[in-house]
Formats: sequence, structure tokens, C-alpha cells
Amino acid sequence: MPSPHPQLVTDGYVDDARCATCHPDVASEFAHHGMGRSFHAAGGDDAIADFTAEGGHFHHDASNLHYRMRLDDEGRMWMEQYELDEDGEPINAVDIEAHYSIGSGNHARTFLHQTTSGELWELPVSWYTNGGWNMSPGFDAEQHKGFTRQITRECMFCHNAYPDLLHGTDQRGDIERFPHTMPMGIGCQRCHGPGAKHIALANNLDASDESVRASIVNPTELSPELADDVCLQCHMEPTSRLGSLVRPFDRGDFSYRPGEPLGDYLVHVDFDMPSDHPTFEVNHHGFRLRESQCWEGPGSPGCLDCHDAHAKLSSEEIKSRTRTTCLTCHEPIDCNVEQIMHIPHAEAQDCAACHMPTRTSSDAIHIEVTDHLIQKPITEAERRGPTSDIPPPRSFEAHVLEPDRYDPETQLRNWEIIGEIISNKSSNVDALAAGLAREENGGTTAERLMLSQGLIDAGRTQDARQLLEQLDAEQQGNAMAQKNLAKLEFDAGDIATSRQRLDTLLATDPEDAVAHQQRAATLQAEGRMDEAISALRRSTELRGTDPAPLAQLGLLLASQGKFTEAIPPLQRAEALAPGNATTAYNLGLAMWKDGRRKEAARTWSHSLARSPDAPRLLKAAVITMSLPWPGLNSKPDLGRTLAKRLVETQPGSSDAMLLLSAAALSAGDLNETAEALNKAAGMKGDLVAIRLIQAMLLAELGDMAQGREIYDRVRPRITELNMLREGLLQRAQSVFETP
Repeated sequence: MPSPHPQLVTDGYVDDARCATCHPDVASEFAHHGMGRSFHAAGGDDAIADFTAEGGHFHHDASNLHYRMRLDDEGRMWMEQYELDEDGEPINAVDIEAHYSIGSGNHARTFLHQTTSGELWELPVSWYTNGGWNMSPGFDAEQHKGFTRQITRECMFCHNAYPDLLHGTDQRGDIERFPHTMPMGIGCQRCHGPGAKHIALANNLDASDESVRASIVNPTELSPELADDVCLQCHMEPTSRLGSLVRPFDRGDFSYRPGEPLGDYLVHVDFDMPSDHPTFEVNHHGFRLRESQCWEGPGSPGCLDCHDAHAKLSSEEIKSRTRTTCLTCHEPIDCNVEQIMHIPHAEAQDCAACHMPTRTSSDAIHIEVTDHLIQKPITEAERRGPTSDIPPPRSFEAHVLEPDRYDPETQLRNWEIIGEIISNKSSNVDALAAGLAREENGGTTAERLMLSQGLIDAGRTQDARQLLEQLDAEQQGNAMAQKNLAKLEFDAGDIATSRQRLDTLLATDPEDAVAHQQRAATLQAEGRMDEAISALRRSTELRGTDPAPLAQLGLLLASQGKFTEAIPPLQRAEALAPGNATTAYNLGLAMWKDGRRKEAARTWSHSLARSPDAPRLLKAAVITMSLPWPGLNSKPDLGRTLAKRLVETQPGSSDAMLLLSAAALSAGDLNETAEALNKAAGMKGDLVAIRLIQAMLLAELGDMAQGREIYDRVRPRITELNMLREGLLQRAQSVFETP
């Protein structure tokens, strides 16, 4: 829970349990409220999901991935992801522990894994109270993020109480890491502000009642705008698909305090999007309410007119409060349900049922939430959302929401462009650079960091490097700036400078997983392979759910001939993100060279289902299916089919033509063998392979003597073997050397 330690971002906060000493009834009610149940340790007594052997299994049709959720003997929760091979057996399995869950359970709970580094990662399957296991919001697509969606401070800001982070570690560019002990749920102080002073005065017999009350924020005593801001710090997001939450100020992510203007901490940016793009999202409470004709300014109506921030209201209580709020402006006779809906007035007591209906949100497609836009009744079809997650729009224009909040001289366009950069649109970086040049000191550090990111995205690496070097000269130590600079230096060939920068960064923060991975690349470029391997091992220890350093580690180990050591990291990388053709090929190759040929063939064959046109996978599959290998069953017809596909994808490749010739020979099509062999020879293909195929073709045509002559001539000259040569040689030996 929050601590009053003066070096933490939670300075002035106390354990929320202390609030219950004087406010036991409110604390008890709040414990059942959705906000009070917003964050949990996963598993244990609070596990509301189905973890049985049958109920804990979920198959995602779009990605064809299977998931199994379970609790171990200690009550810890695990989520296993796996595929099924062509025989229906599990393959590419990985088991990830869920350390935390987000969500009250009123609608859903989503689970998080915390790596050794302290970073949090969202797991791809959530529990839905009215639907069971299904994909987490944003994951219901054929290609989803797997275990690589990071939970940022921006996410945690709204889903939990402030964590105990060291002061100054929650700024723009700081690593998104959290303590390994987290608060459990949004507490009293998120709405009432830090409570240490309030409790101290309450326990001081000399303090007046007035001073005690004045030492804590009471939202009902704030101005309507500031009272709304207390709710809107979390319940206001124009869209989750684009960068609508912009923090351009040089202040920490956990620095907002109730009672201050939200616009001094956060800028809401809205977007003009294509007309066919869905408009209703799960966190649209305040946004949609303010789009209603009934809303005439802060507090009209306000959030607390219908909601109780302390207690979970029954459906009847909510219905009554909502109706009372509506009747402050409307007369009962205004309701035309008898004529339009054919419902008697006596039964039409629920205004929200018609005018604020529940709908399926377009960004959390497996739940229904209340649409806070006060509107005319909508159809059942309009209430339904998309059936799969849709990508962000490609075209959009940003504009600051409620610009009247800000001084007319404020450079609002700068913030709009930052919102576009967050949304992966970098076409307006020059306008942002010009706008920041007009600001004092050239803009805030946060603004300039976002400009540097936009320049990188736009391919303006030299401009980005110059800007980052200026920032580095002014304030050293920003992790984002240092790692971006190191990457730009590395890409420019300045390897030593890049490594030295990373060495300095890691000396200050030895648990930066990305910095270790980047440093490994510099060490590899310098030929310091053992050090590069050590750096990658440290990166994977700190961030074990990231497939990239795992794949890089496996490849580097394999390049050193350490195939047995290379297999585990490559296996984990492939399991975390199945479908990466390069990782699958490298894994199969390491297995092959480690003598595990059956596993290698299975890996290549299975990966082809996800990457059917990957050249190296096709080559490996053709070789394993078309040539004789101990312990492997040949599949000559399938091998020839795959070889033809390889030729189609690489029509000018002599290797592809050679493989087609070898596959056709195994399938018994001698005419196709000869035709492909002649083409391969004309392309100046591998002469050894050509001669071996030629010798076997002659033998198949009945000219054993000439075939043997060619074989005897080429056999002593073979000094190097690759997979194709090795397989052809084995087949030729069975033809010409078998008694």
C-alpha cells in the first residue's frame, strides 16, 4: 500500500486501511465497490474463474492457439499457451505465471505477469463473468500480441492505487517497471488525495474540526469542474485505439492529486476518423456524456448524480437515482413510451434503459457496458459491436478536446501532433519541431522526447540523433533517450560509442533488459561473442516473455556450435510467438545439428502451416520429406508439392530448381526430374548436387553403369556437406553402394 516515505512518489499517502479506523462503514462498503476490487493477486481465494480441467481450456479459432488456465497446489495461477501438430499432439507449449489480475469481476478480469525486471505484461486470455474464458481486449485477432503487450504506468494509473515507486522514476522515458509488492485496488486517496496530514490532524487533540476537514479533499465541496476532474482522471478517454491521452508536461505519471485541474496533468486528444469506424468504446463514460445534448457544462449532470463512489448500488437504486437526475429537467409527461414503445407510463421507470442503453463496446468486444451518451432509443443491431478486434484507423486528424480549458496562447497544435505520433503518424514532425521552437526552452523534455520518436518513425535519424544529444547534454540518464541514442549510433556504425553509452546506462541501472539486449548486439559486432551471450542471458532472465532476445540468444549460441544450449531459448521464443518463420527455421536447424532430426522435421513441417511461403522452411521441409533419413518417414508426393511452391516463390533460384529435381526423383517423375535438373544446371547451381541427381536419374533410366561412373567420379571430391548434399549422398549410396 502507499507509503509516506519521502523519497517515493506516494509521499504523503498512507495505507488505505487506516482510513477505516474513523470511517468503518464507508470503508466496508467501498470494499465491495468495483473500484475497491480493481486489482488483485491472481489465484488464491479471490480466483473467481473456472480453473477445472475442462472449464479451464480455451481454443482461439482465429489464431488457432490453445490456452489452459490452472491453479497449482499453492494456489498460484498459470496460463499455458500451445498449438496442436498434424497428429493432434501439443507443440510450442509455454507456461506463464499470472501474478496479478485487473478488474472487479463485475464484467471481467484480465491477468498480468511480472518479470524479474519488475515490468508487467498482459496475458492474452481474460475471464468474462457472463461468458467465461475468451481473448483479452485487443487480442481477438488472427495475429495478436501474445505475451508482448506491456502494462505501462498510464495503464496502472487508472486500474490501481499508486505504487511505491522511487521519486523521479515515473517520468516520460523512464522504464515501465513496478514494485514486486503492489497495492490491491483503487483506494480512498485516489479521490480524496494524500491522507497523512489528515490522519495526523485527526489524531491531534489540539486540531480543530475545520482544520481536519480542510486537510483532505472532499470532491463534493470542489467546483463542478474540479469535481468532475476527480472522476475524469480515469473515466475519460476519447479512444483507446489512438494516442488520445497526452502527457506533455514534465511531471510524473503518479503526480496528479485530486482537487487540481486535470488539464495541468493530462491533455485529452480526440480524432476525426473515417465515418465507418466504430465510435463506442469501453472507457467512454465521461466522453460520451459530454457529447450529449443534456450536458451543458461541468456538473450538469455530474457523475455523482447517478453513481455512488463509495458503495455498490443495486440495479433498483441506480434506476431510481438516474430517474431522479433526469426529472430535474424533464417532466414525466415528456416521455412518449406509450405512443412509441407501447409501454405504460407506470412501467417506464428506467430512463437509462432506453436513453443510456448497454452496448457491446468496440474495443472490448466480449462485454456490454452502459453507453453514457443520452440518446434516442437504438435498435438491437446498433447495440451489438464487432465480432473480432479491429485495427486502428489508418487516416485520422487530431484535435485537443475542450480547448477552452487552456490559455489561448497555448500551442495546442503541438499536443495534437504528439497524439498523432503516439498513434504512429509522423507526417507532421516538422510542424511539431517549429511549434516547440516557439515555446520556452524549446518545449518540455516530454515534448522533445516525443518529437525525437516521431523523427525516428519518419526515418529522420540524423535529426533525431541531434535532438537526443541536446537532451542528453541537458539531463543525462533518461533511459528512453539513452537507448534510442545507442540504437541510432549502432545503426550508423558507431559501435564503440553505442556500447559505451549502454555500459554507462547499465552501470546505473543493471536491470534494464532492453539495454542488455542492445549491448549484446554491440558486443557481437565487436566479435566479443562470449560477452554477447552473457548479455543476452541477462536480458532473458530479466524479461522472460520477450521472444526477441531469446531468439537472438539461440541464434548466437548456434553460430558458436553450441546447438544443445541453443535449443531451449529458441524453443521458448517459438512458443511465445509461434509463426515467426526465422525462429522456427533456426530452432529446427539447431535440433537437426544436435541429432534430433525427428523433432526438427516436426518443427519445420508445423511452422509451414503458419508461414506457407517461407523459403527456408520450404527448403528444409522438401529435404526432410524427399530424401532418405534414418528415423524419418519420407513423403515424396508432399515434398514435390512443396518444391513446386518454392519454385513459384523463388523462380530464379537454382537451389529451388535443384530441390524440385530431387523431389521429383523421389516421387518417381523422371521427366520432371530431368527438366528441373537441366534448368538448375543452366542457373549454375550446386555442381555436386547436380551430379548426384544426374547419376541417380541415369540409374533410374536403366543406365546403371554411366550413373555409377558419375557417382564414383564426384564422390571423392565432396569435402563439404550441407543438408541437401548429405541427403542426396545417402540416397546415392543406397543406389550405388548397396550390395
